[in-house]
Parts: sequence; C-alpha cells; structure tokens
Amino acid sequence: MRFPASPLGRLLIVASALAAVLALLAGQDLLSPSRIRMLVENAPVAAPVVFVLLYALLTVLLVPGGVRSLVAGALFGPLWGTVVTVIGATIGASAAFLIARAVGRDHVERVTGPRIAGIDAWITDRGLGAVLFVRLVPLFPFNIVNYAAGLTGLRLRTFALGTLLGATPGTAAYVGLGAGLDAPGSRGFLASAALLVGLTLAGVIALRLASPRDDGARVEADDPDGTAGRA
Repeated sequence: MRFPASPLGRLLIVASALAAVLALLAGQDLLSPSRIRMLVENAPVAAPVVFVLLYALLTVLLVPGGVRSLVAGALFGPLWGTVVTVIGATIGASAAFLIARAVGRDHVERVTGPRIAGIDAWITDRGLGAVLFVRLVPLFPFNIVNYAAGLTGLRLRTFALGTLLGATPGTAAYVGLGAGLDAPGSRGFLASAALLVGLTLAGVIALRLASPRDDGARVEADDPDGTAGRA
C-alpha cells in the first residue's frame, strides 16, 4: 500500500481517520455535552492538553474556530478557556505556516482558493504589525491567513508572536461568550459581547481609513474565528 508523498496528502489521511473516529464516538453517545464535561473534570491535566492538540489540528484543517472557542469557554471557563484556545490556535497557525512554506503556493491555493491572493504581499510589507492587525480584527479569515503568511518571507517566530498576542483579545471575547452561555445576561457575557463588537467596529474603521494600496488585504471573512483569533 502506497501513501501520498506530499505533506498535504498525509494530512488528508489523518483528517479522514480523525473524522471516522469522531463519527464512531458520536454514534456511541460518547460525545454528549454532559459526558464531555465529566471527562474534563476527571482529567484536569490531560483534558486541556487534548483540547489544545485537537484545536491545533482543526486549525490546520481549515475548520473555523469560533465554535471551538465557545466550547472552550463552556468547558474550562473564561480564563483557562482563553489560555488553552490561544495556545492551540498558535500551534495550529504555526503548523499551517510551515506546511504552506513546505508545499508552495500552487498546493496552498488549491486548498484555500483565491482568497489568499494579495494577503501574502501585504503581510510581507508590514511584518509583525500586519500579523497583529489581522489577528486583532475579527474580520480576517484566521485559517487562510495562516497559510498566506507561510508564503511570505516572514519568520516563524515573528508570525507566532503576532498570532499569540493579536489573537488573545478576540479569543477572550469568544471564550467569555461560551463561558456565559448559561447566563446571557451576566456581566461577563455582556462584557465579552461588547469587546467583540468593539474589535469588529475598530477593524471596519481601520480598513476604511487604510490607503488604496492596502486593498489587497481586504478579504471577506469566512469566520470571525479568525477569531481565534480568535482562533
């Protein structure tokens, strides 16, 4: 039996295997919310580690992160939910960055589509500042940016640092919403919603004030994940 030689091919095999396992578990009612909470409570060390790794893998696979951030808040609370989500998002973003650099533009565009065009040049011109901006503003597709950045001359450590710092506010907002789903009128829930709205409005204003040469960076968000930034 021959396995695909490309990293992208191997990644698709892993993704298919993971999907099959999750489908099997779901069929046996092992992924119900109550059971997951019980598993988290019984494994205070292992549960965050597993969540981080799963979050990172789903980021590489271009699965939007907004729902995952909400789940992190519901499972781990606002503080630790933010911590594990940001770590998972940064690891996943860095992995996608390296994959893009390894396989090249043709393979990346085949998976991400034309949205990647223009983002890479814009990030190259502005470096860390660009990474911080696209991570802070919940308008950019988080997962697409990961692969676009890998096609630039940006250093991995610069990209990872920008992701870690820039994604934290938006992630905290989404995780806070998840933590307060059982009490949507609570102060924490409303503060998280206000933070998310504020970041979005600030991003819209910043984009409108941007010079015409920045138009290549104005991509339509497919997920405020970019939230996760929001991871």
